[in-house]
Amino acid sequence: MSIKKYKFILLGLFLFFACDKNDPEEVIDCKEDYKPLVIRKADAPATARVGQTVQIKLDVVLSDSCQTFQEITNDQNGDITYINAMGIYDVCNPCAQVESIVEKIYEFSPQTKGTYSFIFNTEIKAEQFSFSITIN
Repeated sequence: MSIKKYKFILLGLFLFFACDKNDPEEVIDCKEDYKPLVIRKADAPATARVGQTVQIKLDVVLSDSCQTFQEITNDQNGDITYINAMGIYDVCNPCAQVESIVEKIYEFSPQTKGTYSFIFNTEIKAEQFSFSITIN
């Protein structure tokens, strides 16, 4: 065999063993993000009675196949309730760009008469909307 062939074989062996596909230095930082989701619509009665459980139906948007619904969060300040939908966004896998709607129920049990306001999507100001329920 000629020296050129030996050099070529040695170069091939070197390249083969130099490329370790399981190199720990090349691990992709894969994580899931906890992010707000858009509540597109909320349906509830305009009036209810004290002590009655009111169900508010929420249409939560999943903008692609990498989002999953996690929970409804709420903060109260007097007669105002701020409601957000939260989800997990999986950044580790390819996503189908297909929007879907998840229907969730938020329950409210008023203990006194009055007008109660609900503000939705406070984490996403451009999608914010509100309505009120009168309790008799």
